[in-house]
Parts: sequence; structure tokens; C-alpha cells
Amino acid sequence: MSTKNKVLLILPCTKKKPYTAAPTWKFILKHLEPWKKFVELAAVDCITNPKTGKPFGIVLAKEQHLTIDKDERPDPNKLPILISEIRKKLKKLSKNYRFIVAYVNVKAYWKALEAVKDEFNICMLPSVYRNPENWNHIGIGPIGMFKKAVGELTNTIEELVNERR
Repeated sequence: MSTKNKVLLILPCTKKKPYTAAPTWKFILKHLEPWKKFVELAAVDCITNPKTGKPFGIVLAKEQHLTIDKDERPDPNKLPILISEIRKKLKKLSKNYRFIVAYVNVKAYWKALEAVKDEFNICMLPSVYRNPENWNHIGIGPIGMFKKAVGELTNTIEELVNERR
């Protein structure tokens, strides 16, 4: 199946590489099993690309080998360059996908993707984070929210896949 009929799902990068071996990505992959042929995964990633000296921005799962043995924590001071690199990558990628969904539990990554969401029609999940005040006041940590809101993600993917047909 060509990517033109697929959903690009953007997840946060992980400390463990490759991403697909990380517990959070395995958790998501397990829940997306019924739609796996309709979804292509990517990471939003702030790791500095040694070739460019800039953040990778978006790393497709098939490119995740580029990040092995590399790690950086999201730095709010580097947000403008991260947004720029995300925009560049999505300009190349977006025409290849019918839908783009971001399922992100890292505030810096959320802000970066939110800055380009209208340009690329990105569905931002979990929806609880659409209210900026909720980042500090929902009483559940990032991993907990990632797991708690997975139903919202699977429902969204199912709706998009069915709309695609």
C-alpha cells in the first residue's frame, strides 16, 4: 500500500533506541495492531543530526537507525530551530499521507508541533493537552496520560482509516 493512503502518526522520541523497541512505542503498536497497515510511525525528535548540526525534527520509523546511540533532552530554548526542522521535514512528507496525527506527551514537542499544526492539518492528541493549563494541573504524569488516552488515539485512527476508504 502506498503511503498516500496512510496516516502518519507522530510519537515522541524515546530514550531507548530504536524507538520501536521502547516500551511506550511497543504499547502504542500493540493498540494499533488492527490498523497497522494503514499507519506509518515517526518520532518528533530534538536530537542534533551530526550531518546538519540541527535537530532531526521528524524521524520516520524506517530512519530510526540514524538516532541509535544518540540522545538529547528537549530544550525549550531550541524550540524555534526544532519548529523550523519539523516544518522542513513535513513539507517533504505531508504530501505522501492522507492524514497526520500527533500523539505527544512532551510539552516542548507539543508546542513545536502545535506551531505547524494548521499548516499541515495535524490532529493533536491527547486532546486534554489542547488546554495549556492542563500540562501542570491534570494530576497525572506524561506516561500515565499516554496510557490513559490511548483509546482516544485508537478511536481517531479507526475513524481516519474508515474515512480513507
